[in-house]
Amino acid sequence: MIRDEWGSTNPVFRRFFTSNFLPDAAPDVAGKFDELQRISTSPENALRLWNMNARIDATELAKRVSVPTLVLHCTGDHVAPLEEGRGIARFIDDASFVELPGNNHVILEGTPAFDQFFEAVTAFLAKHNQ
Repeated sequence: MIRDEWGSTNPVFRRFFTSNFLPDAAPDVAGKFDELQRISTSPENALRLWNMNARIDATELAKRVSVPTLVLHCTGDHVAPLEEGRGIARFIDDASFVELPGNNHVILEGTPAFDQFFEAVTAFLAKHNQ
């Protein structure tokens, strides 16, 4: 689909991705995300990025993280399941894991996840500010 339809003016293809990345988005926001996908990169680069992301395994790198780490993840994320966020947090010694409400992979302003994201980051930075 990426190779053959990326950049197409046919919105059906883009809505497949938008419905996964932003299932709870308002129609105008989803439409803007659709258009951003269409103009953001070439089909070749989009396919290359998709393949690269599908093959990345950061497990060993995560085990080497030795600084305070905050992992935030929306409970109903359709792109990366919640267990993926929990899993990466388990690999990092003393990581803090926070579940955010919602289904979006991209946190949107005006959603409970947006506000809770900043609350969690603020609390984490206050705790680790030295």
